[in-house]
Amino acid sequence: QGFINDDDHASKKETVLDELDDTHFGWWGPQDAPGFAYFRISAPSTVIEYAPQDTLAEAREQGHAHSMYRDLKNDYGMAWIGAE
Repeated sequence: QGFINDDDHASKKETVLDELDDTHFGWWGPQDAPGFAYFRISAPSTVIEYAPQDTLAEAREQGHAHSMYRDLKNDYGMAWIGAE
């Protein structure tokens, strides 16, 4: 469960399992160098991305990575502030 409390974990897990058939995984990049490929997981209510930055293919060194998680049911905290 990592860094999420049990109540929120149960809710997220239920959503993931309910949306599994409509979840897609995308990959772009090499398969032979760990950490050099971009990937995206998209589901009806969730988007997760991992994108390595400043990669030097010749040196096989990765600078750093960007990652992003979006909860589309609460995009940008709209559900928290009651916005439509």
